[in-house]
Amino acid sequence: MLALRKDTGEHFAVKVINKRKFWHIPKTREQIVREVEVLKSIKHVNIISYLEIYDTEDTLYIVLEL
Repeated sequence: MLALRKDTGEHFAVKVINKRKFWHIPKTREQIVREVEVLKSIKHVNIISYLEIYDTEDTLYIVLEL
């Protein structure tokens, strides 16, 4: 999804993961956790950077540069 930070006008990409739909499947949960770990560890000009994660009871939001 496209997100806008209102105070700066910056645009971001947000990956929205419905935890109620996927979190109970161990393999899927492990893949999501691994994806987040990889995004956090990689810094390269040709790879989209991870910025923040918002974790709620029902949803995981992964904020990425656009």
